[in-house]
Amino acid sequence: MNGSKVSPLEEHQDVWIGDEFWGFCSGQSNTWEIILAAFIELGEDEQFIKKYRRFFSLNDKADK
Repeated sequence: MNGSKVSPLEEHQDVWIGDEFWGFCSGQSNTWEIILAAFIELGEDEQFIKKYRRFFSLNDKADK
């Protein structure tokens, strides 16, 4: 949808949007779905969430 908004670049030649970009980076056709699934899985992983919160809360305190 947004590929036409990058004038003078040509969509599908000079600019890759969404799945095209991720497919180019990985060589796979479903890379965006894999990335999205990984983030969903991480968001449901309580151990990861605890580590993430602990890591970033320590960094916040160190910056103050």
